[in-house]
Parts: sequence; structure tokens; C-alpha cells
Amino acid sequence: MSDNMQTPNEEVDLGKLFTIIGNGFKNIFIGILNIFKAVFHYLILGLIFFKKNAIILGIATLLGGVLGYVMDMNKEKTYSSQMILETNFGSGHQLYTQNGYLNTLIAKEDLKTLSKIFDISNDEAKSLRSFVVQPYEQDKNLLKEYDSYIQNTDTIYTKNFTIEDFTKRKKEPDFKLQLVIASATVQDVFSKLSSGIIGLIENTHYKLLLQAKKEDLDSRKIELEKNLKVIDSLRKRYGRVALLNAEKIGASGTNISLAEQTSKNNKDIDLFNEARNTLRTLSQVKKERITKNFIASIVSDFSLGETNNSITAKKWFRYALLGFVLALLIIFVKKMNTYLNEYKKNI
Repeated sequence: MSDNMQTPNEEVDLGKLFTIIGNGFKNIFIGILNIFKAVFHYLILGLIFFKKNAIILGIATLLGGVLGYVMDMNKEKTYSSQMILETNFGSGHQLYTQNGYLNTLIAKEDLKTLSKIFDISNDEAKSLRSFVVQPYEQDKNLLKEYDSYIQNTDTIYTKNFTIEDFTKRKKEPDFKLQLVIASATVQDVFSKLSSGIIGLIENTHYKLLLQAKKEDLDSRKIELEKNLKVIDSLRKRYGRVALLNAEKIGASGTNISLAEQTSKNNKDIDLFNEARNTLRTLSQVKKERITKNFIASIVSDFSLGETNNSITAKKWFRYALLGFVLALLIIFVKKMNTYLNEYKKNI
């Protein structure tokens, strides 16, 4: 009897639940519909505004475009070219410092110093406009350098060291690959710039670091090669001893103990593992001798300069856009002033 009395209540509760859910969905759809109505309403208001002020906005845009076009016609033609550098021993910091130095020389029109640095004529030095340095493909190479850091660093220190931690410590000059962008008014000057930039980076400090690194790697290489010879000699000696013991056992019929045989096998296995680890370390040292054999190396040299033909680089486009924005601001300020005056009257 009790069960039969609970059933109508349950049906009533379920009915209320479905009603609430239905009302919730209904409110959601009504809210979305109201958003679309509001967007459409303001879109129409915007179109009415532009229609009402089309002449003023059009004239301002046209005047800005004409002014920019005249300036484009009278502007000297500028070319740009890129070079990719790989840096070692933290020499990226020197690259950024010298980049600022070069731009200062260009701003001061110190043609004598620029000519001396790049071994070019004064006319070619006068054609230089700017130098920009930035990491090459920063996001992509950040992952590569993080992976290299994890592989070559003790796992005790890198256990909880995430790429976010690595990124926080990494500054722009710390990246091995750097992009150098040069701008000039003469195209054939770019091929003469790379050696001068390398010369500015390779100062006495970095040359001493390079020399010390070479000597350290050479010493490690010699030591590892000696170790390999010693290990190889020991393995051969153990082999000859094992062969002699086998011959004696065969002649005398004496059996060698299991413990003694196991001990010899373990020694041979240990020597084999030691030889394998030494070879792996020697391979890493040889690889490092190649990758650390320079302070700064050219990965991709400057090419023949190219002009920037993108529309955003054109002054007629920039000034047309500027004219449009300024006219828009003036109209907005005027309408705001009218609104405030009307509001003041109604207070």
C-alpha cells in the first residue's frame, strides 16, 4: 500500500524536473536569440552611421592615400636581406650588443668606421640603413634546445624541470640560431657584410673560451682512446688466459669450478660494458668537437636584397588608414560632445 502511495509523488517530481529542464533550454535559446538580435541591431546602426558619414570618411581616406602615394614616390628604394647565424659560448649576447653598435654608427653616419668594419667603400657604407637581430624560428628551436638540454644534463637536476621553466630562463641572445636582417639602398652590398659581423662577435674573450674548449675536448679524446686500448688489452689477456685454462683442463681432465667460470664471465661482461660506455662517450666528444669548433658560424648567408612589396609596407595604405581613423575619431568626438550638451540640458 505504501509503495502505491509513493508513485504519484514520484511522477509529480519527475514532471517538475522535466519542466525545469525544458524552461532552462528555452531560456538558453531565448538568450542566444537575443544576442543575435542585439548584434544585428548594432550592425544596422553601424551601417547607418557609415552611410551618413560616408562622404567625410571617403574624403579623409582619399587625402591620406594621396599623401602617402606622393611620399612613396619620393622615398628611396630600400632592400633587405637575411643571414642565419649559429652561436656558441654565449656569443649571442655579443651579437646583440654589436647590432646596437652598428645601428648607432648608421644613425651618426660614421661612414669611416662602417667602411673599416665591413671593408666596403664610403658610398656602400652610406647605403646601409639598419640591422635587426632576433632568434630564428624561436618556438621551434626552443623545443630542440630544451630536448638537447634534458638529454645532456644529469636527470637529478632535470627531473621536474619543465619546458615552461626552461622558457623562463631563456633570453633572446641565448638561442643558438639567430636571424640577422640588414637593410640598405644598394643590393650588392649584402654579400660583403657577413665577415664583418662575424669579426665583431669573435673578440679575445670568446677566442680564449674556444681555445680552452678545444684543448679540453682534445684531452678527453686522448684519454678515452687510451682507456679503450687498455680495456681491449685486458679483454685479450682474459681471452688468452681462458684459452690456456681450457687447454689445461682438456689435457688433465680436471673440471673448472662453476664459481671460477662465473667470475671470469662477469669480468668479461664488465669489460665489454665499459668499452661500450667509453665508445659512446668518445662519440659524444667527437661530435662536440665539431659543433663547438667555432664562436659564430654562418648557416645561411645574406642573399641578394629584396624589396618589401607587402601592402602594409606602402605609405599610401598606411596614410589612407590613418586618415580614415582620424576622421572617425573626429566624428565620434563631435557626436559625444553633442550628446553631453543635450544631457546637460535635461538635468
